[in-house]
Amino acid sequence: MLGPVLNGGDHHFFYFAHLCQPNMSHEPEEMDEDCIQCDFEDSVPISDKQFRPTIEILMSELDPVKMKQFYKDESFVDSKTTTRSVGLARILPNMTTDEFVFEPCGYSLNAISDRDGSYATVHVTPEPHCSFVSFETDMDCNKAQTNALIKSVTEIFRPGRFSVLITSHHPLPPLNASHLGYVSKFKTQYEFQEGFHVSIHNYVLNHQIIKRKTIGFRPSFAVNGS
Repeated sequence: MLGPVLNGGDHHFFYFAHLCQPNMSHEPEEMDEDCIQCDFEDSVPISDKQFRPTIEILMSELDPVKMKQFYKDESFVDSKTTTRSVGLARILPNMTTDEFVFEPCGYSLNAISDRDGSYATVHVTPEPHCSFVSFETDMDCNKAQTNALIKSVTEIFRPGRFSVLITSHHPLPPLNASHLGYVSKFKTQYEFQEGFHVSIHNYVLNHQIIKRKTIGFRPSFAVNGS
C-alpha cells in the first residue's frame, strides 16, 4: 500500500507480479492450477524491452458540470461524439478508440496507438455522491509531455482532488500544479528491486486560488505535436 492513510489521504494498493517459472515437480497429467508455484527468489530483472513506464491519473470530487457530459440524456448523440466533445480525442492522437456511454450514465474508453502499440484507458463514474475518473496510459512521454498530459486531463474533468501514479526507471519529481489551482499534499516514492520506481503524488484543489471553470478549452497536450 502506497500513499497516506490517515486524515483522509488518498492511498493505493499496488500489486506486483513476479516473473517466475512454474514448479515442474509434478507430472504434466497430474498438474492443475494448485500445483503451479512461484518462488520470489526466481524472479528476474525487468529489462527495458519488457518494461514500459505508465502514467495513471485517479480523480475524485469531480466538477458536476463536466460530469453532465457523461449522461445519456436528450443531448446524447453517440459515444464517439462524446469522446470528441469532451476533448479526449485531442489528447489521444493517432489512436484507435473503442468507447461506450452507459445507461443512464457512465463512460469507458480503450485506445491503442496505430504507431507504437501504446494504450490508454479512461473510466468515468459521474454520479455526484461517488464521482471518480481514472486515466491510464503507457504513451512515451518525456517530463514536459507528462506535465502537459496531466494538465489536459485535469482540465477535461476538473477534479477536486487527484493522484498521479507513475511507474518508471527513475524517481520523478512532483508536478508543480499551482498554476492549475492545485496544491501538493503528499508524495510517496518506492523503488522495487526489479529495477523500477513507483511515484505517487496527491493534489487537492485550492479554492482560494481558482474557481471551477465551466467553459470549453483546448487541450495543451499532443504527442509529436499532433
